[in-house]
Amino acid sequence: MRIPVVRPPNVEIQLIEPDVFIAALPFNHYLARRKLIALDELTGQSFIGCTPSREGGLQVAVTQLLLKSCVMPCITQEAAQVQTVIGLVESGLGVALVSSVIASMQSRIIVFRPLHDTQQADAIGIGLGFNRTKESPVARRFREVVADIAVQRSIKRRNNTQWLS
Repeated sequence: MRIPVVRPPNVEIQLIEPDVFIAALPFNHYLARRKLIALDELTGQSFIGCTPSREGGLQVAVTQLLLKSCVMPCITQEAAQVQTVIGLVESGLGVALVSSVIASMQSRIIVFRPLHDTQQADAIGIGLGFNRTKESPVARRFREVVADIAVQRSIKRRNNTQWLS
């Protein structure tokens, strides 16, 4: 599941893959020429957001990050799917904050830029929900295997972060 998420009291969440927000910008946007972007530079920008969800998710995390940073973008569009958000950015309708996993998408008309002034280590990620009191040995082993795979993927992705340069 995408973190943050509203969870029932009996469900624990094991963080599998921590993630961070990056800016998605139209290729011809003046901020696209920078290697790093300050979050406050998004103030007043036409902004593509995610539609609210009762479970939480990216919209909650983006809102919390913007509020904590006192950034007030001008939300011009909202979309339920990240692919739609990217499509709206590609159309030149605004900028967006998206998960860094999206940076692996290749596009000639948008660029992804890291944010240099945020402390968001625990803001977003992928987690595995489980109930420890009802967990079978097989389910526990599954969680261990998933965590091991996630660590290996994280190392591989860190070594291949060419979009940062």
